[in-house]
Amino acid sequence: MIQFFAKLTHGHFRRHRLEALLCLLGVALGVAVVIAIDSAVAACVRSFSGAVSTLAERSTHSIFAEDGTIADQAYIDLLKKKAAVPAGARN
Repeated sequence: MIQFFAKLTHGHFRRHRLEALLCLLGVALGVAVVIAIDSAVAACVRSFSGAVSTLAERSTHSIFAEDGTIADQAYIDLLKKKAAVPAGARN
């Protein structure tokens, strides 16, 4: 059965060489496009999972107020005081 189709297609492609070449080129191009898209999607997924894992890491510091909340201005003042301390005086 396979030999029948092989003889049938061989005769056709021998008479229509340009058509056979274009057919082969189309299949090769289609496979290359599918592989390129698959590779791009895999790279995007790896990049996204890396970004998510970076953002989901546990924080190293936490600030809590005795009253339950911290005013925005108090946080800004803390940042300014930290910037004002000389580098050698920090622990």
